[in-house]
Amino acid sequence: MEPPNQLNSCSSSSMPSVQDYFNGASIYVIPLAAVGAAFLMFSLLVFANTLRFILRRSCSKAKTFTTFITAIYPVIGFLSYCSLLVPRSSLLCEALSQGFITAALYQLFCLLMAYGGGHASLIETAGSVRIDLKEPPCCCWPCCALPTFAVQKKAIDWLQCLVLQVPLVQGLVYFVFLLMWAENPRLYEANYWYLQPVLIISILTGIWGLTITIKALSSLLDPEFRLRTKLNILQGVLLFSKLQPLLIKVFVWTNLLPCNPPLTPQLYANMIQSALLTMEMALLGLLVRRIYRRQLPEVSSLKREPGANGPKLAGEDNPSYG
Repeated sequence: MEPPNQLNSCSSSSMPSVQDYFNGASIYVIPLAAVGAAFLMFSLLVFANTLRFILRRSCSKAKTFTTFITAIYPVIGFLSYCSLLVPRSSLLCEALSQGFITAALYQLFCLLMAYGGGHASLIETAGSVRIDLKEPPCCCWPCCALPTFAVQKKAIDWLQCLVLQVPLVQGLVYFVFLLMWAENPRLYEANYWYLQPVLIISILTGIWGLTITIKALSSLLDPEFRLRTKLNILQGVLLFSKLQPLLIKVFVWTNLLPCNPPLTPQLYANMIQSALLTMEMALLGLLVRRIYRRQLPEVSSLKREPGANGPKLAGEDNPSYG
């Protein structure tokens, strides 16, 4: 049986200094750092290529939102790489990553509105289109009878609030995490799981608002806009950054990872997660390039629903959207 002090060390989630980290785990860190650097450079090159297309070919209304959404992949890759090299920065890097991801969800909502020409143009074009609330996850509730709404300013503002709360709630919770960590890492560890339901409910609510918006816009926009695909890619980022660490923690809880104090199983779990996320962001960035680096249909493909008013469809000034 291991001595009590070693058992306590192995169960601790504290991170060693960079010097101890490289001295004790260089056989793993150096190869992972080299591979991660290659993936990070690849991610930056892919983003530069995508950004060049966006700046040249996207319309002014969609350009800023598209740039932000496509930029999160190299940014999160960079933050994950920093967490790989400096283990004690893992919480800060996680907080910043979640901030960028959740802000990208709101930027996607703004991009959807830009595709529709803005709130006013969307309301004019919508006609008889209804906003159906029975979308995941609410469609899975038993005996769920939710009303539908006309596409009006009040309904769009309500959907906007559903999505906007995500970066606000996530930012507040992670700010609390950082305060607890600064006061005492054990205080953070003791309260981490109690606040996870708040984060999960906030994210699911925001995704619910986006799926409702996309369903309403699907009858107005050509399928080439690939609205659902753009949301699915962002959901993939959330899965890799939120669910994947929980799966890796299973190896910690089952004592499958080595323990050589001050190199704890939690350190090795952080190493695996950071390396994987760096590589995954590069691969997702390549998929994002394929989705966003394309000439979208002209506005003649935007469908005016029966009962719609207004002489002009959204975006007729410039048919090129990013």
